[in-house]
Amino acid sequence: MLRFKVLLFAFLLAAIALAAPTASESELQSGEEDLNFLFARDKDYACRESTDKAKKNNKGKLVENLSKDKAVAAAKKSGLKAGKSGYPQRFSNKGGLKFAKPCNKKGHDIYEFPIKKSGNYPKEEKGANPGRFRVYYDQYYNFCGIGMKANKDNSGNPHLCT
Repeated sequence: MLRFKVLLFAFLLAAIALAAPTASESELQSGEEDLNFLFARDKDYACRESTDKAKKNNKGKLVENLSKDKAVAAAKKSGLKAGKSGYPQRFSNKGGLKFAKPCNKKGHDIYEFPIKKSGNYPKEEKGANPGRFRVYYDQYYNFCGIGMKANKDNSGNPHLCT
């Protein structure tokens, strides 16, 4: 009986080993194995000029691609309390941006913080140019979106990048 259990255990281990995913022959030859399936991929948000009169859509000329992961990191680093720059600040949403859950729920305060493709916005620098791009997040640091101000001078209501 003991031999049977040992033999059964050995077969189970062999079956598990054979079922494990392995790199393809071409991946082994190149020395690279694609491990992207192990990690969630970052998403780039395309920020485009608006083409409608109200400047609410995101269908025009591409201005910038911005990383969601970098935007989330900037939001977490900036916190909820404004620095000398005045950011982050509560977002009043006068333009009526449509955020997804949980950001659209009652009781969720939305904050905005300027983001850049490279580098970080200087939160503690008074008078720093915030640029056109913002990350939106709630008080629990849930990502709500990336937006772009309507006008090149950083004015106007933002629209969401997609």
